[in-house]
This record gives sequence, structure tokens and C-alpha cells, in this order.
Amino acid sequence: MGAQGVPLDVPIFTRRGWVMYDQILPGDETPGLNVETGHTEWTRITDIDTYDNAEVVETTSMSWSVRSTRDHRWIRWHHASETYSQVTTANTTRAMSWQVATQMADGPGLELTEGEAELMGWLLTDGSQWESAAICAFEGCTNPARARALCGSHSRQLKRGQELHRLGKYPRGAVADFSMFVWQTKPGGVQRLAEILGEQGRWNGKGYRLIDSYARDLLHRARIERVKNAPQVLAMINEMTAAQRHATLRGVIGGDGTRIVSGSSEHLRIYQDDGPLVDVIAILGYFCGYRPSVLKREVEGFPGYESKGVHLKIALCRPRAAPGRQPKRSLGVMTVWYPTTELGSWTARFGKNPVLTASSDRRDEANPEQSVPDSQPYPSAS
Repeated sequence: MGAQGVPLDVPIFTRRGWVMYDQILPGDETPGLNVETGHTEWTRITDIDTYDNAEVVETTSMSWSVRSTRDHRWIRWHHASETYSQVTTANTTRAMSWQVATQMADGPGLELTEGEAELMGWLLTDGSQWESAAICAFEGCTNPARARALCGSHSRQLKRGQELHRLGKYPRGAVADFSMFVWQTKPGGVQRLAEILGEQGRWNGKGYRLIDSYARDLLHRARIERVKNAPQVLAMINEMTAAQRHATLRGVIGGDGTRIVSGSSEHLRIYQDDGPLVDVIAILGYFCGYRPSVLKREVEGFPGYESKGVHLKIALCRPRAAPGRQPKRSLGVMTVWYPTTELGSWTARFGKNPVLTASSDRRDEANPEQSVPDSQPYPSAS
């Protein structure tokens, strides 16, 4: 058998997040397919191999592409027998489908209701969190500092062009201040947030401010400190049950996405400026059993929208791809790598798209088409 693998710039997903092949540590795990359950689960990386001077080809399916050697292996889904096997890039035909995503097994779970897990999705996309331990720079003011090192009242004086002066009263005795908002004006979103929050939120005309004590407790139970800290949110998603992840995804779609159902088809789209949270949302969709396809979105001319950078569309697609329908394009000769895992598969990233792919398990290298054990029928991502 020839060289198998992917280019050195293709990372692997671990509990620590995305890492390059030379950053893998002993004991690292990656999501791999358990063919007996039909779900991905954490599997230990047991070895790493590299090959020099291997030809790499690009394989495409619609708006999605991967780069690998011709002898790299993928997980093939057999619809008739509802089983899996492994197939090389070169041997993939038009009639074959690759299983490139499936639902992640339950984590240990967090002390969050499904409504609160959904709220974490709303906060991830449309939320804001403010906390300060500093006090206002105006002499004698004990209010917490906000803009320009001043409290809110003195900032407004400055903005109006007034000379800064003492306030009539200083109602706050605490030095620190904390607030958490979820901004939303779409009628459906406002109604859903009202249902989730109940008495734990206050409407201000543009969104809800969470009651401070409730917001702090919510963060504590979610085991994060900041609602938009990407590494912390990834760790939260890892800990969630499958039901909690699906609830969080509903909140993300409610905040910055669309869901269109046409007959038996479901079209899910999420819109975000490029940044670390895009990777978080892509992994969340991947853990929920979808195949993320992240594409640049042109927003010039959109009324009322000003992008802060590159704007992206995250499409959550069906978990199988049919790449044999497009011709493969040679990218030349380069050094490639691949891991060995206990389950014989791992999670790679091509561009910004998480992808399930096969790896060596040392047992069937002579026969890449050898079937792996029968599995349960693959559950839908709905």
C-alpha cells in the first residue's frame, strides 16, 4: 500500500482544541467513529507517522473539499447493509458516500436545563458580558469604571460636552460591577428568550439583561467565566450531553442563523464575522451530527450591517458526502502525516471544516476495503 495521510498544515481536534501534528501530546484524544453505536467518541491517539514525497490530491463535493494522498482512507457508508468500511481516495467512485460527520456521544453533562443550554447559544452569538474591578477616575466617585476609565454617569457628562462634576448621589457601594445581556429584537427571538428567562431577565427595549446573581450562577454551572471565550466554550461543549449540545445549537441558530424546512430537507445557516467563535460553532454543529461547510459571505450593500472583517456563512449539511462525482486535482508532492487511533478514525480540519476521516489501526493496512464490524443504523442529525 502507498503513502496515506494529509498535508502537514491539516490539524487534528483534541480535548485541547485544534493542534498540529507536532503538538500532539501523550494521552491526547480525538473524536473517532464507534461503528457499534454510530456515534463519534473520544479515542486515544497511539502513534503518528509521516511520509515524504507523497502526491496530494484535492477531492471536492459541492462547496466542500479535502486534501489527502490517493491512498488515504475514508469511512464509507453502505446504505443497503447499514454498515461501514474503509475506502481510499483513489478507489472512491460516484456511487460511494463518505461518512464525514456523526453525532458525538454524550459528555458527562452540565447542571443546565435544556432551556439554559439554549440560552448559552443565544449568549454565544448575541450576548455581551461586562465586568470591571476599577472605579471611576473622577476624584471622589466610587462608581465602577466603564468607558474612558469613567463611570457611566461621568462618561455621559463628557459625551455631552459638560464639565465633569460630582454626582448628586452614589448609589453603588461595591467597587466591582457585572452585567450580562443578550441582544435581540426579532419578535420570535424576543418571545423565546422571555420563555427561557422568565423572571431572570429584564427587557430594556433592545434585549434582556440577565439578573446579575442568576448570570453569575449560570456561568458557574456552565463551568466558564466568559460567554465568548472560545477555549472555555469548547470545553463546555465537550462536557455537554448530546441533548444539551442540540439545545445550544438551537440558541446559536436563533441568534445568528436561519432554519428553512422544505419538504424533507432542512437548511441550516449561521452567519458570523471570522474569528475564534466560528471554529466553536463549527465544532458544535459537527458534534450534533452535521457536516459544517464554512464559506465567505459577501455583505456589501446589506442595509444596516457593517462587518468588522471577513463575514462567513456556516452551512450545516448532511453528514455524508459524495466526492467521487468530481475529478480529483493533483496538488503536487509534499510531506504528509496521519495518526493511529484506537478506533481507527480521527477528526481533521480542512479550511475551517471539521471532517471525520479514517486512520491506520495497524490491522488492515494490506486491505483498505476490508469491512469493519457491523454497526447500528446511523441516526439522523435531526
